[in-house]
Amino acid sequence: MMSNSKQISAVSISPQAQATQELTQLANTQSEKQQLIRSLQTHCVNTLIELRRIEKVFATLNSADVTEPMTSAWAYYVNSNNLLSELRGLTKNYPFSSECLDEAKWQVIGDPASTRSWNFCWLILTKTQSE
Repeated sequence: MMSNSKQISAVSISPQAQATQELTQLANTQSEKQQLIRSLQTHCVNTLIELRRIEKVFATLNSADVTEPMTSAWAYYVNSNNLLSELRGLTKNYPFSSECLDEAKWQVIGDPASTRSWNFCWLILTKTQSE
């Protein structure tokens, strides 16, 4: 007969959730948080999924010193055309227009409410959807 502890099955989590948990544990110390900030500042992390993972970790830290690096990383991601490349990869049957993205960028920059998020990518995609 199996013991109760052996009968309990392990709960599986998605790889993204596991990576986010690992990053959160990493960021629990000041030096590890600084390592994540450096990875943003040097653009070692520059994909939508990786930036979102770090953003989720930083959101749980409630620390003001992560705002500027996260904001800059999102701006770099958008302005270096990585957002455009990823959108085109996701919409192969519908080529995403760089003009559409540029127009959304200008609308976000001109919008006083655009300071509501450090995520320039999210602001642009929201503006694109609403316009």
